[in-house]
Amino acid sequence: FVPANSYIDATAFGTPAELAAYLRHLLETPSAYEAYFAWRSQPLPESIASRLPLLETPAKCRLAELVHQRMQQGQGLSPGWPSLPFGGVSFLRTKLRRWRKSR
Repeated sequence: FVPANSYIDATAFGTPAELAAYLRHLLETPSAYEAYFAWRSQPLPESIASRLPLLETPAKCRLAELVHQRMQQGQGLSPGWPSLPFGGVSFLRTKLRRWRKSR
């Protein structure tokens, strides 16, 4: 998500000199510069606002929760996927251990 009029699209300028001239214009014209921040006073679109609660939980936790739910419901891997020889829990432990080492 990028709000409208919140960034300068450098590809819209034909040459770096044109982009530089526009940046100079913004420096000399505070109202034009401030227009890039007008989006902050507007409410977030519903499509974004409805997803914000998801950010309260880290992505890895949400993934683990989804795997747990599917295992509880008996929704294992799709047909055609190889099975995990030591089980899903062991697989997730190994992945988590490797992830922790990489940090």
